[in-house]
Amino acid sequence: MADEIIVFDVKGEWAHFKRPYTTTSPLTFDLPSPPTVIGLLGAILGIDRKDYLRELGRCCRVSVMLKQSPQKLKTGLKFLHTKNSFRGDHKTPHALIEAELLCNVALRLFCLLDDETQKQNLVQRLRERRPHYIPALGLAWCLADCEWIDKYPATRVTPDHEIAMLGWLPQSSIAEPMLEPDKRYHMMTLPITMEPDRRVTRYDDIIYEHSGKSIRCRLKPGETIWQIQHGRTLADEGASYVYLL
Repeated sequence: MADEIIVFDVKGEWAHFKRPYTTTSPLTFDLPSPPTVIGLLGAILGIDRKDYLRELGRCCRVSVMLKQSPQKLKTGLKFLHTKNSFRGDHKTPHALIEAELLCNVALRLFCLLDDETQKQNLVQRLRERRPHYIPALGLAWCLADCEWIDKYPATRVTPDHEIAMLGWLPQSSIAEPMLEPDKRYHMMTLPITMEPDRRVTRYDDIIYEHSGKSIRCRLKPGETIWQIQHGRTLADEGASYVYLL
């Protein structure tokens, strides 16, 4: 029996996907990590921020594709010292921190949900453009707009030939890369799994094409991915494979 992969686009004027090494990171990833995407899904579904990793972390797999090259802007963000500021005890209640922001963000998200109730709820809310909470791209004020694309049948496969991937791909899964001169390949170490207490339990080096084009490669033997039956509606290059994390 084929799985169903939900595909929708996310756009936003601003985004900041902070590095999880500190509570306030001035640097941003180019694209959201799997826990961040699950948090966005939790907002659409109305799951409390304390519970979305517990409720969705074990039944949801995701992938992200850039629809255009990330644009970065460095600016100053003013933070408030909340511990003593409201009592007037802090001499400098504000701290100015230089930070990276992504601007004019456009992403395509792929989502596989094993929970049928949550899947139907997500599909309905995306189709009706009716999220429970307003989704955000990292920071609460980086508001996002979601646009429904479709849901597609997909089959789990272990290909032993050259394939074209949509979205990201773990570097550890590649046996032989097929580098093409008109494409820009980037790699970032992203958090892959996170506990509800915000403790990261797994990192991986993730490869992605900077402008959203497909990645051609041969995978290592036994690597399982999903082949989407989309009829060339998602990519012009015939790419039909996606690696869900």
